[in-house]
Amino acid sequence: MGNTVAVKLNLTLQKYAPAGEGSAFALELDFPCAVADVLSRLGIPEQEPVLVTLNGRQVLADASVQAGDSIKIFPLLAGG
Repeated sequence: MGNTVAVKLNLTLQKYAPAGEGSAFALELDFPCAVADVLSRLGIPEQEPVLVTLNGRQVLADASVQAGDSIKIFPLLAGG
């Protein structure tokens, strides 16, 4: 598990979880990488509006990801 990050997909983004996984799972990655690489690996389209936290702090897509990090991805919702 040395090359993994913990990922949690929330609400409508759960459809991007790997087959057989729930909304929270470990994802094996090649490092170094960025949040954008994680989103791409999961198949989340670039145009999908999301909010990402990395170890509890909101980050942009170019933030660096390290082994052992925790990533939570939320859809941006609009209401009226």
